[in-house]
Parts: sequence; structure tokens; C-alpha cells
Amino acid sequence: MAEALARFPAGLPGILRASNPVAQECFYGNPRYGGFRCPQPEVPCNASGAPLLALDSSNSSCFMHLPQPSRGALGVVHFLRNPWDIVVSAYWYHSQKKAPEGWLNGKWEDFFRLMGKTGVPLQRLADLGLGAVQQHAGQSYAEVLRALPDEQGVQLEFWRSAPAMYAMARQYGILQHHPDAQQVQFEQMMASFEATWRGILQRYYPQVLERVMKGVQECDPGSWDQEKVAVSAHVTSSKHPPEAKDRLLRVLATQPDIRRHLCELTPAVGYPNPEGLCESSTD
Repeated sequence: MAEALARFPAGLPGILRASNPVAQECFYGNPRYGGFRCPQPEVPCNASGAPLLALDSSNSSCFMHLPQPSRGALGVVHFLRNPWDIVVSAYWYHSQKKAPEGWLNGKWEDFFRLMGKTGVPLQRLADLGLGAVQQHAGQSYAEVLRALPDEQGVQLEFWRSAPAMYAMARQYGILQHHPDAQQVQFEQMMASFEATWRGILQRYYPQVLERVMKGVQECDPGSWDQEKVAVSAHVTSSKHPPEAKDRLLRVLATQPDIRRHLCELTPAVGYPNPEGLCESSTD
């Protein structure tokens, strides 16, 4: 898709493709009246400055920074996905034998510290046998993830992903008030890949729509043959049977803290929670 976007001629309006959360800045209270910028700026905090794994709080609020285009308006396309599916898909993607992205080879201890700074309760990592950082010194995040049984690995992937999913939810709420923002659900895009991108391009770049659509069509996994799907590191869910996904979703739902977060996040980005996963009787 990046190659297709690169084919746009110079001088067209700017477009921000927000797959990952754009820079956010969070404050506790009003800085003019004793409030302050949160120590970890992209994460809400409490009165003592400790990070909160939450959308916001009664005294904490976050803002999103958008780039200033050199000319014309800025169009924003924000891609969303069901948080329950994000976790399982990310676990399968990140635990592949060969790390599909370079950042996964970062040191485990750096990931551990970052999770603590962004509000992840480190006791939950200890519950997974990951409380002693030195035990995995020198290993990468991908190596630690792969070494865990999948029922523990999917929980680790939730905690690593949780701060970004909360940022996605805050971004979703903010962009609902942005007149030039389109918020696109991943499931909608995959079900109607060409139609979804045609709609986006028609809105922002109608003058080059057909030229760019040729590149878009090449990126549609639904048009790939089985051999191309099999060798693609980016296609993971379709390589696992539905019951494997259902089992991991149930694992997440049986962990009270994880379930609470996912059941809050999912409607916060416009999705219904999966049937049967948010009932308190699973405690």
C-alpha cells in the first residue's frame, strides 16, 4: 500500500494514514491551575503522576497532535480493529519463528520497562513467570514470546498491546469530531478491499483514482493465490482454524483484568463485544 500511495503526484492534499496512534499528550488537571503534563506524555496519569491504563479519568485528559500540511487540508484515515482480534492476531504474527518486524528483536528488558512506564501492572507479568527481568536478560521480546505456551503468550501480547489499544480508542473518540477524518474498520476493508480504498481515494484523490487503484489491487490479500498467502508473514489468522482463535479468546476472557480492559476498549472503538466473553460469571 505504501508503494501505491507513493505514486500520488506532488501537489495533492496531504493524507495521514493513521494505522498506529498519532502522538498524544496527556495532562492531569488544568496546567493553569496546578495541573501538570503526565510524566509519560502519551499515557493518562493520576495525581501522583503514575500512569493509568485507561481511556482517561475524571481529572486526566489527552490531546492528539496532527501535522500541519504545507498547503490545503489534511485528510485523516484511521484504521480500527476489534481489540479482541487485535490481541490474537498480534500474538500469532509476533510469535512466528522468524520475527516479521525488526522491532520485535528489541531487548526484553526494554519492553518490560516500557510496559511499566505505560501503566501495565507488572504483577501481571510476574504471574506469567516474567517478573524477574534478569531471567531473560539478552533475549528479545520475540524470543520471550515464542518460549511461552500460547495461553501465556497471548496474555503477554495483550499487556504489551494494551497501551496502544487505549491510545487507539482515545484517537477514535477525538477523530469523531474531525470533519476530514475517515475511520475504517479492518473487517470492512478486508471484506470489501477494493471498494473501501476506492471510497477513500474518491474522497481525497479523485483525479488519480484509477491510476492508484492498480497498486491498491495488488495489495488485496483476497486476490492472492494460496501459494502467496502461505508465504506471507502478514497473513496469520487464516492459517489457524477458527477453534484455535476461539480457545485463545476464552483464555483472555477468563483473566479478570484482561477481560475488564477488553470489554471496555471494544465498545470504545465502535465494536460490540463478542457474545459470551464479557459476563462476570467467568470470574
